[in-house]
Parts: sequence; structure tokens; C-alpha cells
Amino acid sequence: MASSLISIKDFSQDDFLSLFQKAKQLEDNPQDYVDVCRGKMMSMVFTEPSTRTFSSFSSAMQQLGGGVVGFNGEAGTSLEKGESLEDTALTMSHYGDILVIRQGVPGMMQKITELVDVPVINAGDGHGEHPTQTLLDLYTIHKNFGKLDIKIGFYGDLKYGRTVHSLMTGLSICGAEFTCIAPNNLQMPDEFIDTAKAKNCSVTMVNDINEVVGNLDVLYTSRLRQEYLPTPMTQEEAFAPVNKAMMALMKKDA
Repeated sequence: MASSLISIKDFSQDDFLSLFQKAKQLEDNPQDYVDVCRGKMMSMVFTEPSTRTFSSFSSAMQQLGGGVVGFNGEAGTSLEKGESLEDTALTMSHYGDILVIRQGVPGMMQKITELVDVPVINAGDGHGEHPTQTLLDLYTIHKNFGKLDIKIGFYGDLKYGRTVHSLMTGLSICGAEFTCIAPNNLQMPDEFIDTAKAKNCSVTMVNDINEVVGNLDVLYTSRLRQEYLPTPMTQEEAFAPVNKAMMALMKKDA
């Protein structure tokens, strides 16, 4: 059985570069890939809201010639009747050759991987990881700079933003330098900082974006994730949105 994609930690830098090479081939010659998934079916189980991730997976599979079955949101599914996520995932796995899941229960992805007989792709794991988004972000950075050991600033809700968690982990593998820009109550969790430092990556923590934005190759922003906050907070209370004044301080090629 092919490997599942659960965590960005499972990749090496060589894995990234090999995947980028394949992505570039597909990007340059899409007509060569229109039938590569002909006769294959992708099952999708999304119990948390999604617009872009759900649609991009569905679109990609169909453009590769395959089929899609599944749902986006619990409404109208047997989860509403009390069926467990494990049973739902197991059932849906029988309808496809690969299972794509977004859900919010910590540790559930690995459990489902061990339960089903098809490869599983993690399409968002609560406030844990979002590895496929990270692969896209890494590819975008590499296309622009030709390397991944860049200076990147993460700005916004770093505590609950799974995209920044995965991207920091992925870029740690590649020797990037990190600046974490957030109010103290929304700063990057220690586990991701420790992962970066264990790879000998520099990590700086600041509150004021204006102090550091001019030093960055990439500024990566994360919205305020109200759905995970223990107590409500307004955007104004959390952090200012990126604006023209901030961008004017950045490098011209950032």
C-alpha cells in the first residue's frame, strides 16, 4: 500500500525537491497527466469547514481523470446521527482508492491511518498540521527564490494557525531563519520553536511587525482563528492586518 501523508515531519529536503520537480513537469505539461487517475476514486471526509482545500482536492482529482465521492461538513451525514468519525472514515475508505480527511480531533489522523486499507491524506488537523498546504507554500517559495533557506516572518495567530505550524516544521528541515510576530497570547507554541532550534535554525520572537518586516524574504500571515480561541477576541484586539505601510518597509523582492 502506498504511504499516507499525515505530517510534514515525514519529508526530507530531497523529498521536497523531488516533488517540486514533478509539480513543475505537471505545471508545464498538464495535457500529459489528464488520464493518470482514470479509473481511480478519491473519498473525502471533511468534518470541519473548508472552501479552498476541499475544492482544490476535488478539482485536482477530476483534472487528472479520476472521480470524487464524499462530503464537506457533517450536515446530512451519519455523523449527525451519532456515528463515530472512525466508522465514517472506515466506511468512506471502501468507496475510494485514497482517503482525504479534514477533522479536528488530536491524534485521530494516525488512528484512522491504522484503521483503513487505503492511503490517507491529512487535509487539516484541527490546530495541529496542514501538510498539503505546506507543500504548496514551499513550492511557491522555491519557485520565487530557488531555495528554501530563506528569512521568513510568521505574522498573526501563530498559536492556533495550523498552516504556520506545518510550514515552520517544513522550513526547519531546510535551514530557514524564523521571526515569529504576534502578541504574547497568540505566539508560536514551544513545540514548533523547539523543532526549529533542534535543526539549528534561528528563531526570533517579537510583537511589533514594523521592527522586523524589512529584514524578511517572505511574510506569511495567518488569520485570527476565532473557532479555537478559549475566549472571544476581536481582530482589533489581536493584531493589525497587513497594510501598505507595512509592505512599503519590505525588501523589493520579498
